[in-house]
Amino acid sequence: MTEVQMSKGSTGYALAQYVQKHHASTKVIAHTILTDRVVCEAMIRCGAKGFIGKKDGEDELEKAIYAVYNNQYYVSSQYQINEDEIKAIQNRYIEWLENITPKEIHLAELLAQNLTLEQAANNLNISYSVASKKRKNLFYKTNTDSVIGLIDFLKKVGILS
Repeated sequence: MTEVQMSKGSTGYALAQYVQKHHASTKVIAHTILTDRVVCEAMIRCGAKGFIGKKDGEDELEKAIYAVYNNQYYVSSQYQINEDEIKAIQNRYIEWLENITPKEIHLAELLAQNLTLEQAANNLNISYSVASKKRKNLFYKTNTDSVIGLIDFLKKVGILS
């Protein structure tokens, strides 16, 4: 069982991907405070077999453990995701999940600290134009068009705290 938003430098997404790649028989259930559907879909894409919110009751947790133990998927009833949708999600490319680089995340962290793009570029030892390109790539990958929107999105999905 994992939380999506973990200590600095790691996420439940990375953990689920690692487990799926290196310990395929081990099953991951996300039990998280982050309850946006986009987070649920990303965890499924990363290999999680179950997804429940921390506000869901103990009965949801028991159902998830039982289903996953019996080689089924379990997604909290609040998401209304059926098995066909789960299969589609597993095969759906998710731009922000699969293509954001660690340097782009670091840039976003600096921007979230209210640094200007120039200050963030200096902190990263890159030129302003490279930082500007990374910011533009982040906007594209997250389907946002402002630093505030970018930071809100990355917090919503547990990449930034």
